[in-house]
Amino acid sequence: MTLPRLATWTALAAAAVAAAVVCALAPDLPAVRLPAALALALWLPGRALVEALGLAGPDRVRTAAVAAGASLAVALIVSVELAAFGVLASGTWATTTAGVCLALSLVAARGGPVLASPWVADGARLRPRHLPALALALIAVAAIAVAAVLARTPLAVPDDRGYTVFAVVPTASAAGTLTVRATSEEAGERRFIMRVAFGESVTEERPLTLRPGETSDQRITVPADAAAPLVVSLVDPSAIPPHVYRSVRIARPARLAGATP
Repeated sequence: MTLPRLATWTALAAAAVAAAVVCALAPDLPAVRLPAALALALWLPGRALVEALGLAGPDRVRTAAVAAGASLAVALIVSVELAAFGVLASGTWATTTAGVCLALSLVAARGGPVLASPWVADGARLRPRHLPALALALIAVAAIAVAAVLARTPLAVPDDRGYTVFAVVPTASAAGTLTVRATSEEAGERRFIMRVAFGESVTEERPLTLRPGETSDQRITVPADAAAPLVVSLVDPSAIPPHVYRSVRIARPARLAGATP
């Protein structure tokens, strides 16, 4: 390997390590972290890949475009893979991307470019032989790999708890009662306390456990002389302090329940 190529690989590896260190150690300094993250996302891994494959040539604009596209592909693949394992974070992403740059540097340092030079003589000039085709092939392979991973891996969504449908309806078969219906569309099992109150007075509390997709009907009795509004609530006891997760208020519960003419 010639001295200029060795200097190029050393500079790429050092820049990748420095950018990863900045991203990992300066999370609260966006003015410092942003340039390092952009370098890892838009330039360093793509440039390392271009050098490893021997795609660099005299046309600097074309080489830079290929490096930027390849860098985005590498950054996207790294992000998808880390997300699939549930460890995607700025520090892990920067460290993994820098590791890709170092790996490409070691491959090229030990064996030279993987591909033959894509530049051929054309009189006194050099012209690209298969650089556009290789660039498109790299982008296509990256897109296919990302699509395959996305299709096969359910990606976790932080704080995706779903929702619970909560309603109070008359009980068709029994006058003077109401049915409290709760349907879970949550991501996992949830435990609640169903609280029944007339006005400011809490009359009862019941534990209620719902699994995803499960519907629970709870029947409550409404006195014929109930004049205060009825408030039925689902309280989340796991919160600190416990808070009302869902609530239904009925102004005239006796009339809804058919307890009065």
